[in-house]
Amino acid sequence: MKKNLINILLLILSYGILFFLPGKLGVLAYTIFGISILLFIIGYFRLASDLDLGNKIGYKPAYFLHIFLGLMAFTLCAAYLYVSRGSDKSLIVSFLLIMEGLVFLGTSGGDVVNIRVERLTSRILYGYAALLAFFAVFILADQKTEGVTGAFLVLIACAATIIMGIIRRYKLEVVGLDLPIRELYSKFETLETDLGFPWLGTVGRRKDCILYGPNEDGFSVFGYYKKPGKFYLELADAGKKEMNIDESNILERYQEMFDDFVNTGIVHWFNKEGEEILPR
Repeated sequence: MKKNLINILLLILSYGILFFLPGKLGVLAYTIFGISILLFIIGYFRLASDLDLGNKIGYKPAYFLHIFLGLMAFTLCAAYLYVSRGSDKSLIVSFLLIMEGLVFLGTSGGDVVNIRVERLTSRILYGYAALLAFFAVFILADQKTEGVTGAFLVLIACAATIIMGIIRRYKLEVVGLDLPIRELYSKFETLETDLGFPWLGTVGRRKDCILYGPNEDGFSVFGYYKKPGKFYLELADAGKKEMNIDESNILERYQEMFDDFVNTGIVHWFNKEGEEILPR
């Protein structure tokens, strides 16, 4: 309890110190900026570790609380930039809010991942990014040259939101892959991966897909051409609610497998122990 109070105090101090920001940028302003972000990082991560909200209140409530706090940080950033008309002091505060928003969004998942929740969140983040882009245009239209800096920072928050949305799609592109799906399958059909051998099937409206899995936990990876020359890999959960964050990294390993094939022509797989597996 005492430790948590100290962490909360550090978070309060990270914001309280901003009242001492001078009106103009300078050594003092940058020093206060550095101290504020340091206090926030120490207080936040220690408090998050001690409270372990994911286990105490459940994955989804903790997840959406972090998403809400991240979007609130971006909202406060945009509102403050508009009200202050891009003053020097607002630049420091806005950078802090953008960084803190990224921290909240980046730590929302904890140790588990729910693919469906992540993809829903991705759509929410895209919608919010569109609102930020609209607000940046509004600042420019309303404040003219005085609002250029503020609009630029709002667009930075917009870009950060889009990036966070892309990460949550669990969808990766394999650049340069253009073999017909059945020919591609024939190259890999005798290569056993962590999710077994590939097979051809249908996923939703996508009729021609290369599928791996599902494994005993219900997770699978499938690849398809969205259009000629645009090959994508996606992670599917087959109805299971949550997976370990380390398990979700398997999508990147399949991307690496196909990237190696595109770049070198070699068909191989590296298992969790780093051992190279070749086709049978």
